[in-house]
Amino acid sequence: MTHLPAPPGARFLKRRLDRVLVGLINQALADPLADGVFDFLEARCLEVRLRDWGLALPLSWRDGRLVAAHGCEPEASIRGDLGAFLLMAGECADPDTLFFQRRLSIQGDTELGLMAKNALDQLDPEALPPRFRRPLLRLAGLVAEGERRFRPSGPSA
Repeated sequence: MTHLPAPPGARFLKRRLDRVLVGLINQALADPLADGVFDFLEARCLEVRLRDWGLALPLSWRDGRLVAAHGCEPEASIRGDLGAFLLMAGECADPDTLFFQRRLSIQGDTELGLMAKNALDQLDPEALPPRFRRPLLRLAGLVAEGERRFRPSGPSA
C-alpha cells in the first residue's frame, strides 16, 4: 500500500497539536508530575500510540515537565486503542488485564515500557482537577458501558 505525501504544513500542525496536548497533560497531572512519577523519562523517549486514531505522541521529561520529543527515536512504545487507554485512566479496567488481552501493548525497551505502564497505573483519576477528571471519567464510563453491551462476554456455543 502506498501512502500519499502529507499535505504542506501537516508536520508543523502535528507538532503544534502535540505541544498543546502535552501542555494539557502537564496541567492535568501537575501534582503527580511534581512528585516525580515520570522522572524516569529524563533523557529518554517513549511513544504513546493510539492505534485506532493513527496518532503517536513521542514523550520525554525535561525541566520537570513532559515534553513532545519530536526528532527522537522512541526507545519504547505503549500502544492501544483510545478506549483501552480511557478504561485504564478511568480505572474501569485493570491495566494488567488490558495488556494480557493485548488491548494495550509494549514494544521496544520492555523495562522502560513497564515503568511507563506502572506510572500510568499509579495515577488516580480522583486526584485530577475537576475540569479533567469529569470528562475522563465520563468517557471511560461510556467505553465500559459500550463494552458491556456490545462485546461478547465469552465463547459462544
